[in-house]
Amino acid sequence: MRFTILSFVLFGALFAAEAPSPSTNAEQKEQPIKQVITEPTSDTAKNQRRHILDMMRKGVVIVKVKAFVNATEPETQSWAGTGFIVDKARGLIVTNRHVAGSFSICSYELKFSNGSKTQARRRYVDPFLDFAILEVDSKSIPDDCEELILSDKKLQVNDAVNVMGNAAGDEFSTQEGTIFNTFDTLTAFNDQSFHYSGLTVGGASGSPIFDEKCEVVGIVYGGKFVSGTGLPIAYIKDALSYIQKNQIPPRKGIGARLQYSSLDELVTAGFVTDECAKLYRKNFPEAKGKLLTVKHVVSGFKGASVFEPGDILLEINGQPIGPNLIDLSRVIDTSSEPLKLKIFRDDKEKEVSVAPEPLMHGSENKMISFMGTVWFEHHDQLTVSIGNRDSGVYFAGISATSPLRCDDSDFGRWNYGIIYKLIEIDGKPIDSLKTLEAMIPAIEKKSMFTLRYVDFMGQHSGLSAFKQVDRNPREIMIRYEKAFDTPKRYDWDPVNHTWKDTTLGVAK
Repeated sequence: MRFTILSFVLFGALFAAEAPSPSTNAEQKEQPIKQVITEPTSDTAKNQRRHILDMMRKGVVIVKVKAFVNATEPETQSWAGTGFIVDKARGLIVTNRHVAGSFSICSYELKFSNGSKTQARRRYVDPFLDFAILEVDSKSIPDDCEELILSDKKLQVNDAVNVMGNAAGDEFSTQEGTIFNTFDTLTAFNDQSFHYSGLTVGGASGSPIFDEKCEVVGIVYGGKFVSGTGLPIAYIKDALSYIQKNQIPPRKGIGARLQYSSLDELVTAGFVTDECAKLYRKNFPEAKGKLLTVKHVVSGFKGASVFEPGDILLEINGQPIGPNLIDLSRVIDTSSEPLKLKIFRDDKEKEVSVAPEPLMHGSENKMISFMGTVWFEHHDQLTVSIGNRDSGVYFAGISATSPLRCDDSDFGRWNYGIIYKLIEIDGKPIDSLKTLEAMIPAIEKKSMFTLRYVDFMGQHSGLSAFKQVDRNPREIMIRYEKAFDTPKRYDWDPVNHTWKDTTLGVAK
């Protein structure tokens, strides 16, 4: 992976030419014009901020959620967050995916700035990025509320921002901040996130992050109390362009999880020369010494055989990549042809070709509630957790009041976040929700049966210091109390944007 002199020549050819030098001595001696910066008066600054907050308040909504079916946490729950109006005519409201709920069936109550309330329904939940779009009857949006303007500008370090939302349950509360990092990636799906200074607590999720021009530059989706994390609004603008045409935004992958690596550390380690580093900094000053590298490959994708951990990404389809992960994601999502990438690996430049593959999702739109848990099929969120793209039926924890009983106290109960794969029931293979649904009537007629499964996350055993993570199938005996269970299948209707529930089993 070390760069030689030849590497430097190839590396340099990828970027724009040097800026032309001055042509005359007179030009060289020309003195820059001094700029006089006039600081706004205190009253002017206060009035300006008040105007900004007044404008933003018209588009912010408080979101209250109740989850009646939840595959990731089987107990029913409620929570609150924030959203904002992006299309008043169509009644579209943006919030976070984790506010709207993924792999869950929820109801939503929205509160506008004038105090009026309305019910919303799910319109789109992004399967991989942390945003979602809710929908209301456009007539229910008060006349004095407005859709917010979504910014086109690229974020820069030291940009001043404001946030308005439901932080700590304080409705329409505001915080001031400053962007201090524009290039970070926090999820397995190659998001480009940014960080800003400013108080960020629970309830702020889904809040708009807006600049001094009253334009939204991002959406809050995380934080560390004294700082917040935002998803650039460009992701939402791209998705909205599809949603407004009743289309589903494309989501594709190349089999590699990317990360931002320190240019200085790569130089110190001997993987990048000083000359290459200087050229990169010149052509991508906004990167602040970060460049994209492969963190690890994702099993099950064809691209997993193309990339290796540590690969440095330089070019895609003849265009320099730099730190701009948003632009790279756009190319990957919308490409119908194999992509040509230039990477550096093992001291030399290498050209590779990889065809983007549609990411597997949609299983969150069909689930079965049975035996105190919610069963679902494979999804690429699982791929990055368990390391394969194998089809099958999965679950992620069992309710404490489940009609299922067994002698294994570790199985399912309270171990939320642990992923299980169902293999067999009474020796009969279960490979899909359709197979599971067909077996429910027979299961209901029995008070005991065997269940074979794989625990992907592992459990502590006795006094051992290590978890058992062998991922070998295990079998337990289940006692089933049918009187306390009503099996149901839930199907999402993408046309009417509603859930349909169907009772299963003997009571069907």
